[in-house]
Amino acid sequence: MHELITEKLRTAYDDTIGDVHRKLASELRDRDRNSIQLQNKYDELHELNHFSPVLGARIDPRLTSKTLNTRSVFNPLTWANSNDNGPITALQLWQEAGDCWCARPKPNSNIKAQLGVRMGQNINPHDFVVEHLPKYGAADISSAPKDLEFWIKTPSEEHARAVHEIVSFRMTRHKTDLCKTSPPSPDYVCIGTGTYLINGRNWVQRYRSFLQLEDLPMGSSKLVFRVTSTWGSKHTCLYRVRVTGEDVAVGLREGQRRHYYMGKHDR
Repeated sequence: MHELITEKLRTAYDDTIGDVHRKLASELRDRDRNSIQLQNKYDELHELNHFSPVLGARIDPRLTSKTLNTRSVFNPLTWANSNDNGPITALQLWQEAGDCWCARPKPNSNIKAQLGVRMGQNINPHDFVVEHLPKYGAADISSAPKDLEFWIKTPSEEHARAVHEIVSFRMTRHKTDLCKTSPPSPDYVCIGTGTYLINGRNWVQRYRSFLQLEDLPMGSSKLVFRVTSTWGSKHTCLYRVRVTGEDVAVGLREGQRRHYYMGKHDR
């Protein structure tokens, strides 16, 4: 009888401990997700997004992939009355699954998607930010982008060659892969690469630009974002791409003001 009571107490204790552990694990996961959401929102509100249509960003159709007919990919009953989102969708806020742009892959090429953007101002880009539906909220994550390339337009082909040498040196020194595809045109140069991780803690991921202001003092208003591989699908879908950086015109005006006031002080 004593042994039976002891066994029941041990079982009840183990069940209680198990429940406590599961509850704590659940609370920690919720706290982690909440902290990530807060950090994402903080960053978004405290960083100027130069890919925002509100700031004048526009899609360059000549440098942008065609839109995929999603009716040929998804369940035709589900999508029968839907409209395919255009590439501008990849620059806008999204709220739920399907608020994305799906690109038609370029035939006989490693380019799964290409997004050409003309911004409202010349900038020196700092970071490229990629948002995608989290894995646990997606029925199929295979169309998420994987390997990424970032390109910027320079004043000339000669300038592009000079900048390429400098930026490639920095990327190699920081053990970052160089772009594997050809430039959109001879006056474009690769300024960064990255990999979007579908198993990452955060569904908002950022990638550094290796271009520095002295490489391109006047900056540029034209960038190209490329996807060269996916997580299994033949096509890729983009929820949102953002770009942070320095508005070159503002920097020049501030430099001119500093020069003016220093000159007055010297006199």
